[in-house]
Amino acid sequence: VQSNEDVAIGKTLLQRWMWHHVVYVRQGDRLRVYLNGNEEPEIEMESSADCVQDLSSLYLGGKSNSDFNFEGRLDEIGVFDRALSLEAIRTLFPAK
Repeated sequence: VQSNEDVAIGKTLLQRWMWHHVVYVRQGDRLRVYLNGNEEPEIEMESSADCVQDLSSLYLGGKSNSDFNFEGRLDEIGVFDRALSLEAIRTLFPAK
């Protein structure tokens, strides 16, 4: 996660060539990233809510300047106008 000049890195080493479910939740200045349906956030940080004004400044999988590019594929991306509850996240990625 990169927000303004802050960069946050998750705790889990992601295995290459494997699918992972990532949920990014913003509530005001609070950011949380959940990985593969886990209840505990992979990343949790504070960052100014004005860093993304609209969807034209939101980058998924990399940035136009090639910083932090993602090697892989993105599938089934959803952007919501509200922070999802843990229950809503679970319906998107049910536990195995």
